[in-house]
Amino acid sequence: MVQLSSTTEQGASRLELSLAKHFKWWAMMVIVLVLAIMGWFLVWPKFIEWRGMTQARDLQAKLQKRQEKFSQLKKQVNQWRSIKSQLGDDLQLILPPVQDVPELLVQLETLAARSNLSLQSLSVSATGASATKQVETSNGVRQIRILANLQGGEYKDLKLLLGEIQSAWRLLRVESINYTSQGVSLELTGYYYPR
Repeated sequence: MVQLSSTTEQGASRLELSLAKHFKWWAMMVIVLVLAIMGWFLVWPKFIEWRGMTQARDLQAKLQKRQEKFSQLKKQVNQWRSIKSQLGDDLQLILPPVQDVPELLVQLETLAARSNLSLQSLSVSATGASATKQVETSNGVRQIRILANLQGGEYKDLKLLLGEIQSAWRLLRVESINYTSQGVSLELTGYYYPR
């Protein structure tokens, strides 16, 4: 046993000598090891948590921007729907789905009255070779022929009537004008769009 203890004592003294000789180096190794362990168990989880919070803030900012864009798009869609329905109503007035002769008569009488003229007669017929075969444009709009005889007024009243026809809701095209001392004969083309 004595030998074992002397070998152990010699090993311990060598270790003590090595520790004493390289104390600074060993101390640095222990400090680095302690710091690495502390970093692994204390700092690294906090870093992961901080990175997750930063990513969450970035995602929240992106989500906020997308929600704002989505809200703007919803507003635009609602505006377009409103405009579309309004345009649909206006289109109904400009291009009615049927010939709507009574409405046409009322409109022409109103236009004539505004122009100091009176509507004496109105004739509406389908254009084309026969009444059953109507002229249809490439987009499905159909035409009707309108002959209107008006009485009264002067030349300035005729100009006023043409301005009224131009600004009328119903889409009308003046084909010919026959102005005499007894009155005015107008040949118009009206349009409708059967849906």
